[in-house]
Amino acid sequence: MKTEIYYFTGTGNSLFIANKLHKLLPDTVLIPIVKLLKSNHHTTKASNIGFIFPCHGLTIPIPVKDFLKRVDPKSSDYFFAIATRAGSVFRGFHLINQLLRKKSKHLNADFVINMGLNDPKLKEFSVPTKEELNALEKNALHKLKEIQKIIKDKAEYHEDENGVTFSCSRILNYPLERLIHLRPIFYHPW
Repeated sequence: MKTEIYYFTGTGNSLFIANKLHKLLPDTVLIPIVKLLKSNHHTTKASNIGFIFPCHGLTIPIPVKDFLKRVDPKSSDYFFAIATRAGSVFRGFHLINQLLRKKSKHLNADFVINMGLNDPKLKEFSVPTKEELNALEKNALHKLKEIQKIIKDKAEYHEDENGVTFSCSRILNYPLERLIHLRPIFYHPW
């Protein structure tokens, strides 16, 4: 059972999660989404496909959305997504599911992992203390072990079942996406 994990990261939280999950799942390949954005088409080669990314404006980052439109997942039969966030609301899994359904696929499992905020310029959130970061990391690693079992079993799991209030509201999401699109995109070049 080969797994491809496509990740998008800005500050490193999603890359941290991708690396840790990579170590927990045998026969796994990590693939940075930013390296694939220049091509118009990408065909997956694994039976399991995962997407790991941060929450942007209550939903998935624009580069992840662009990638999902270009990817050809015909060889894949199990899909999972992990959104990292710093306590914000996330309502983006339905969008991933919509994009996969256009390719006759669906999102089998989705997860949200709380991570530390690492942008002190955002005044509405406080930067966590070292102790709080240690607790967040411990919780994230524990949750990854649960996620590993779900993926290995190819189980259905939907953590964000409780609402689509924000993500279904195109009136709210469109301006948020445009605002985020104006900010520079940070990524690791590997």
